[in-house]
Amino acid sequence: MRLLILGLVSLGLAALGVRLVRLSRRTGAPPERWLGLAFLLAGASAWLLPLAASQDLRLGPETARGIAFVAQGGMTGALVCLVLFTWKVFRAESAMGRRFALGLIAANVATGVAVLLAAT
Repeated sequence: MRLLILGLVSLGLAALGVRLVRLSRRTGAPPERWLGLAFLLAGASAWLLPLAASQDLRLGPETARGIAFVAQGGMTGALVCLVLFTWKVFRAESAMGRRFALGLIAANVATGVAVLLAAT
């Protein structure tokens, strides 16, 4: 039941993401694109980790690891897009904001890579 509920929430996030990405294609506005991609990636990835960890599905270890890799990559991408959205909307002209956003992105990507490498 938990997977079903999480799947429905994920579907809602992904649908919102698609709507925002389509809006950004019409308007050409980057903030909608970054936020839409964040929702789309989070929605597409959020249900994968519980799916990989589910004992009910009896997935093999290699299959579960592959699903977890995809989920980790998607969530890392979602956070990168969210940081880019926040930077561009609230501190687009700030050099400190740019450095902070790039630092957060680097830390997030490094953490995502470390998690993926630790699982191999």
